[in-house]
Amino acid sequence: MRYIIAKGYYGLGGSLAVLASSMRLADKYNATLVVDWLDGVYGLKGKDIFNEVFELPISNAHFRNVEGLRVWPAEWQGYYHKTMPHKIVNGLQLSRVTSEMVENSGELDKDNYDCFVVSRDDVYWHRPEFKEEISRYVRTLKPVARIRKNIDSYELGRACIGVHFRHGNGEKTVVPPNINWFFEKVNGFLDKSPSSYILVCTDCIEVLRAFEKKYPGKIVSSNKNYPDLGSGSMHLDNNNSERLQAIEEAIVDIWLMSKCSYIVGSKSFFSGVALKLSDGIEKENVKVWSPVWRSHKPASDEFPLEKHKQLSSAFESWQLLTDGIYLSEKNNVLKIRYLYHELGSYSSINEIDFQWLKKKLIKFRCY
Repeated sequence: MRYIIAKGYYGLGGSLAVLASSMRLADKYNATLVVDWLDGVYGLKGKDIFNEVFELPISNAHFRNVEGLRVWPAEWQGYYHKTMPHKIVNGLQLSRVTSEMVENSGELDKDNYDCFVVSRDDVYWHRPEFKEEISRYVRTLKPVARIRKNIDSYELGRACIGVHFRHGNGEKTVVPPNINWFFEKVNGFLDKSPSSYILVCTDCIEVLRAFEKKYPGKIVSSNKNYPDLGSGSMHLDNNNSERLQAIEEAIVDIWLMSKCSYIVGSKSFFSGVALKLSDGIEKENVKVWSPVWRSHKPASDEFPLEKHKQLSSAFESWQLLTDGIYLSEKNNVLKIRYLYHELGSYSSINEIDFQWLKKKLIKFRCY
């Protein structure tokens, strides 16, 4: 065996989870680790972004032009030189190959292969009995000097409360958490440590503003470029400089959060990486939002508001954004939902109290 190739299908947290499991596998089999984030979520055109932001250099350039590598699983044979092909080959989804699949393939003669692909997090990342082992690999990752200097420029105080609020900002399928649950958990930690600052890491500017309003003078947040409200994911920029800035912003937030004494997080890889980087936060000082719905899928009879021209115009006149709004019509009754939340049924648009609707949306969506 020559290579373990860690693919970068996901955002920073998810890709680091894949990488940590791949590092463990490479050590176990004395293989060369290759990190392939070249054209993934943060990939730079013609550049290896991993080596741009971390001091541990793991080049992917040398294997991309090598022909004739014997690849496991065989379904990856024609795709190993690509970062994130979204394909199902012979029933195998290429994005779901884990390090434990390699280990559990007992009949496999591993000496007959040149490289093994890992494209998904696995049991080693998630189970508590492997936490210390995987954490050691995560802690070997060291941001480059300019990013460390940025991290060190923030003053968090003695016992900071780190908050990760994964909102989605209109990203399709993402269901925002209940912000009041976060306030409740933060209040509990403030009872323990009244002088603590609150670090807020989020993808939605209105979430940050809500925390600043709730806890004036106590909020710390990193400098970043937030996307327009309702426009979707934070890190889908098109040019190299924006993509590099996006991954640096994510690294700063995760490494800052790892320095906090208390964590209130969304159930995500972002919070998971911060916890593995941290120096042993007590379990009672970690609160994680467990959502009723992890993602959203419209019902078969629902359609996005944009397809209803009259109601779309009404939303626009009230300066209401339309992301997450779905409609259904039956027996001349129009039903309005925000993701999974009922916003009323109406026989006429004139019946809609848009002022009330705006308040309900702010409750669920923050804007």
